Amino acid sequence: MTAIPDVILELVDELMTMPGAIVVALGGSRAVGTGDEESDWDPGLYRGAIDLSRLAARGASTHPVHGDG
Repeated sequence: MTAIPDVILELVDELMTMPGAIVVALGGSRAVGTGDEESDWDPGLYRGAIDLSRLAARGASTHPVHGDG
């Protein structure tokens, strides 16, 4: 298992302090154990209403797709 870099832990802390944040989860290859040192990190945010502008300094962020169930 690869250690989670400090920058990712800091991002998780930032996400969890946002109003409306409920859960931060890891997705993608690292979450299922198939990632390597070159793999990106795919954090997911489960939330109510949230303003993603606070993340602009950290790079791209997208509004999630809302499913029906």
